[in-house]
Amino acid sequence: MLVTMDLPNGILHTEEIKTGATDSPSAARGQLNNGINAVHEAASGDRKVLLLEGEKDVTGEPNQTRGPEGKSVESSFDLSSADLDAMIKRLLEPPPQRPS
Repeated sequence: MLVTMDLPNGILHTEEIKTGATDSPSAARGQLNNGINAVHEAASGDRKVLLLEGEKDVTGEPNQTRGPEGKSVESSFDLSSADLDAMIKRLLEPPPQRPS
C-alpha cells in the first residue's frame, strides 16, 4: 500500500497479489478493502495501530534506524543501496512469457 497525504483519501495505490491455486479475485479485493479501511480507521484514531516485525509486536520497543549497509544506520539490512535498487528493479520486471 502506498499512502500519501496529497490525495483526498491519502491512498495512492494498493495491490494484492494472489499466488495460491484456490485464491480468488474476491478474496484479493476483500483483503485490499480491509487494509484500506484499517488505514482510514487508524488515521481517524478509531483503530489502534501496531508495528509488527513478522509476528512480533514491536510497537512499544525503542525506535531505531534501519537501512542499507554503509549508511551509518543503527541496524543494517546487510545490503548496499545498489543491492536494494537491483532487487527492486528485478521485482518490478514483467514475468517471463510462458511457452505456448
